[in-house]
Amino acid sequence: MNLLTAPFVYLRHGETTSNRDAIIAGSLDVALTALGREQAKQAGERLALAMKRDAIAFTPIVASSRQRARMTAQIVARALGRSPAEILELPDLDERYWGALEGRPRSERRDDALPADMESVEAFAQRVSRGLATVPQPVHGCQPLIAAHSGVWRVLCRLIGIPATAAPIGNAIPMRISPSASGGWHAEPL
Repeated sequence: MNLLTAPFVYLRHGETTSNRDAIIAGSLDVALTALGREQAKQAGERLALAMKRDAIAFTPIVASSRQRARMTAQIVARALGRSPAEILELPDLDERYWGALEGRPRSERRDDALPADMESVEAFAQRVSRGLATVPQPVHGCQPLIAAHSGVWRVLCRLIGIPATAAPIGNAIPMRISPSASGGWHAEPL
């Protein structure tokens, strides 16, 4: 997998109404809230500072095809002095499809009673892996920036062997993922 050879940055989208209201969004195309847009703006500012401090460029910028991830990536791209038109949209990085649970309160999700029409864990992991494999290899002095979802984050963590918490990754917190000297991977917030 091209992506998993050099440092990159992962960014979960900003807050959505579904996040705020504890609703399962999955493949639903929900927008960012005002707070979510502000979170994305702050993430862009953090990344712009890191770019100057570390003399790197965040390119390519890749996003899920869902509006919440695209909007987050667009806001960040502007903060980095880039055109939103440069964002590479990868539908394979979309959040997991939850079937009949989509649009329902999170409290209704029970591991012992999942809908038959939902995307399986294995199918979701394969799709995300396929999407990550298509992220273009960065050139020297560049790090890819991926804007996607908490489910994609969990799959990524499994792929690179770092623990992911049961709770979702925070909204719009840039995470630098780097190979460690011991041969594994390390994740830290920027």
